[in-house]
Amino acid sequence: MDKIITTIILLLVCSDTFSQDSLAQCKCRAYFGDKEMKKDTINKDFYSKYDKIITKLNEECNDIKILKDSADYFYIQPFYDLKKHTTEKYWLKKNSQFFVNPLSDESNNFVLYSDHDSKSKKIFTHSYGYEKTQINQTNVRLKVLGCFNDWLKVSLTYKGKEYIGWTKRYCPLSCTTCT
Repeated sequence: MDKIITTIILLLVCSDTFSQDSLAQCKCRAYFGDKEMKKDTINKDFYSKYDKIITKLNEECNDIKILKDSADYFYIQPFYDLKKHTTEKYWLKKNSQFFVNPLSDESNNFVLYSDHDSKSKKIFTHSYGYEKTQINQTNVRLKVLGCFNDWLKVSLTYKGKEYIGWTKRYCPLSCTTCT
């Protein structure tokens, strides 16, 4: 009897995690961080299938399309733009392997907002460029935490402090500057 009750509780928890109400629809892309990917044992089944492709690409254009976001998982399609690799769609447990690079806005700043709306409060604003004191793609990676439509919730560590916020200004590929 205890096993039946435990199974029912597990099913309720799992169905809640993947219920349509808790899913955000996404139109975002990101890339795999190679070092983080090698350490990830949570998504072992996914990596056992795609590790050779990821290694061959060596984090170069190994982008994924994020289709949905739940509390603990991303629903993704890996290597979305690479026609030679046929890929399935997967639920991957969120971990530290998803990244994007920052891009500037119209005023040459990189901005993080408190919500997925450019009218929400600005959490972080910094000039974008190539001096050591400026945010750019060569000195900052943004860890992807979530998504909503074409917005990404990211974590940025700058001068030892972590900032978490939303942005639409990002480059999903590590092999290009997206310009």
